[in-house]
Amino acid sequence: MGHIRLGRLPRTKKWREVIALIGEGTAPPNEVVEALARAAEARLRTLENDPALSYLYWLLTRVTWLARRETFVSDLEVQGVRIPEDVSGLTFLGKLGELASKELRRRYAPSILSELALRAFKAALGEAVYEKATTLFGTSLEDVRLALRQLSSPREFSHLVRAFFAAYLSGIFEFFLSKEASNHVGWTRGFSDPRSLAEFQGRLRKYCYEITQILADFSGEWYSKHNWLDDIDEGQARRFVAYAITKVRSEIGREVVSA
Repeated sequence: MGHIRLGRLPRTKKWREVIALIGEGTAPPNEVVEALARAAEARLRTLENDPALSYLYWLLTRVTWLARRETFVSDLEVQGVRIPEDVSGLTFLGKLGELASKELRRRYAPSILSELALRAFKAALGEAVYEKATTLFGTSLEDVRLALRQLSSPREFSHLVRAFFAAYLSGIFEFFLSKEASNHVGWTRGFSDPRSLAEFQGRLRKYCYEITQILADFSGEWYSKHNWLDDIDEGQARRFVAYAITKVRSEIGREVVSA
């Protein structure tokens, strides 16, 4: 994870079970995630009240909903999101990511969780906008606003939320995995080469996307209702995130089907 010092996994009984599964190299991603969830239960429970995650979710609700208006940039400024109007679409997304990063550093002590949440925010929003706009290179701010406006429908926003939480969860599980996986790569070990490990990580990300299907089932309705009530603030965002994480944790270990 870049500059983050990985260290090693604890050697408690639950973490030894995780290490054993990683060492096999053949365990399905859902079994590895279940073992990780058991071993890191206390840490995962804290995500329900993670202020960085709540802030970034709130920011997603604002940049999509306010994109419905031609006064998009000035309306964002009223919300405390100050971005110059004379920028390209690509620069806008870059500035938005910079602003989110600065705001997280200003508000909270840096942590691996806040960094992973920020990466998930940038990835989910950037990929969703890219799908709506032909290309971000050379597109205007208006083009990106229109792409964000499309994401403000309940259906599209639910897809965005699912992508955000899936990226966040897979980032967390891959972080734990990265502490031990390199010790099990080699032709006599669980993963014969780095490619086989990368393939497993891809399956793990797919599993995290599957278990977040439950968020797509209610997040769009929540978004539509509370925007109609005009009461989405950071408090509402915290309540949504707490409920969302609780629901996703309950899905870990259950049989899921790809959507």
